[in-house]
Amino acid sequence: CFHDDVVIRHGSLLGCAELVLVFGELKLLHRGGVLDDEKMSTLAELVPSIEKARLYRGRGGEIMRAAACRMIECLSQSELPLSV
Repeated sequence: CFHDDVVIRHGSLLGCAELVLVFGELKLLHRGGVLDDEKMSTLAELVPSIEKARLYRGRGGEIMRAAACRMIECLSQSELPLSV
């Protein structure tokens, strides 16, 4: 999700979002599921990491914001346990 090419960056974030949604629907994101705690934490931190890297600015910022919104939506629908 941090590739130099905005199209690849956008697509990888959307791909991650859709995988999170499917894993959530299949109840594979909870303990003993497909992903360990470290990978689930990495997925949950993608949106803040993208914001920290300032990838919403400049060329491609608009489509990155759209992909980040989809990621947030999928995280919510998948009921991925998040720490506050």
